[in-house]
Amino acid sequence: MEDRDIHLGVINSKIYFRREQWYFKIWPILGTQSNFLLDTPLRKIKVLKSTKSELFIRSSFWLSVKMKFKGNISGLLKARITPYYFGIIPAGIYFGEISVSDRDYLIAMFISLSSE
Repeated sequence: MEDRDIHLGVINSKIYFRREQWYFKIWPILGTQSNFLLDTPLRKIKVLKSTKSELFIRSSFWLSVKMKFKGNISGLLKARITPYYFGIIPAGIYFGEISVSDRDYLIAMFISLSSE
């Protein structure tokens, strides 16, 4: 496995290897109305829901991120990313696109490494 940028439109995200473990980082581009940052080892992230159409993760008590995917055109999916504070307070809604291969890679990494 190698470091990989996951393109989500107005959200930057990356899975990378540092200090002998895999990390997941997600943050909105500059200039958006709300800001959040998640940069934590995959083993510390709990997967709450994982399907082909939704990935819901929690990194700590105060920050969860829900990603919903919906078919768009061949090879691309619409992505709706919603960070939640304390599990219930939405901190904005971000829209973008993700490739099918990036979505599958993202889900596979969370399933395989978050439970180690």
